[in-house]
Amino acid sequence: MEKDNKGTIQVREDLYEMKQHGSLDYPVAVYRIDLSMMYLNLIHWHWHSEIELIVIKEGTAEFSVGDNMYVLSPGDTLFINRNVMHSVHPYNEQNCIFHSIVFSPDYIFGYGHSVFSSAYLLPVVNTPGLRSYVMNDKKEDDHSISMLTSEIIKINLQKSFGYELLTKSYLIQIWLLLLNHIQDLPHDHIPTYDPQVALDESRTKAAITYIMEHYEEPITLQDIADSIHISKSECCRCFKRCLQLTPFDYLLKYRIYSAVDLLAQDNSTLSISDIALKVGFNSSSYFNKLFKKYIGYTPSAYKKILAQNTEHIAVEAKDSLYYSGLLSQ
Repeated sequence: MEKDNKGTIQVREDLYEMKQHGSLDYPVAVYRIDLSMMYLNLIHWHWHSEIELIVIKEGTAEFSVGDNMYVLSPGDTLFINRNVMHSVHPYNEQNCIFHSIVFSPDYIFGYGHSVFSSAYLLPVVNTPGLRSYVMNDKKEDDHSISMLTSEIIKINLQKSFGYELLTKSYLIQIWLLLLNHIQDLPHDHIPTYDPQVALDESRTKAAITYIMEHYEEPITLQDIADSIHISKSECCRCFKRCLQLTPFDYLLKYRIYSAVDLLAQDNSTLSISDIALKVGFNSSSYFNKLFKKYIGYTPSAYKKILAQNTEHIAVEAKDSLYYSGLLSQ
């Protein structure tokens, strides 16, 4: 299945992705993503309970996985463990096209506890330090994984008879190669578990929930920090480490993207000043300045664009906001 570049990633307040990848019978999905077609050319922070394999096809991009950052190019494959926050950003203004394979490990090992899950599944998904792993097809074993992922992508786009069985077979082979990788790695090459990272993520998710519930109000950095019972400096450190943003930067962006969503509503009769107030800005001029900075148009100009092609652009604007992970349903 090829995902439309203007598709949506719907997230809860804690950035958990709500989309079901595949179906209960076939919990596998393959997406083609072109960053140049994404809203603001990025995929914002999100996480999900499935495993993800990302295969770079063209260009270069920066992938942030937890507190790790990778600059990936063609030939690179990125493994992202389940329940790990991640995002994608352009690198040096380059575009990047990649395929994403998202799958539930239950498709390989079945549901519930078994000898197979204990021996082969848990060593990967329950290893706290193994949040992500980068492979390159110039290495022999990594090349095998690259070939298998390419086959998965091809047969899932074509959907020829038996592609589900072939996909399961290829995923099993990939999993075995990953296990061999882990076993062969020197101990100092496997990231160690950092409890501070988990704490930072937990605090940041809780703070984001507070922002989403109160962004219309005149909240301060102190309010955000108080909501998760830490100091302002510690709150900033958590956001910087997890999202590479300050809490206030996140608040401002969320307000602006919420304003875009209001402008995109077909039945909206709100004036620009009304929208500015509704999303938490007391100053219309400051709102206009930030809107132009983040969106590339003034609110009035953007509203005119919407009016010219309301049905197409309004849906596109809302969908792209969801895909960026900054609005939840």
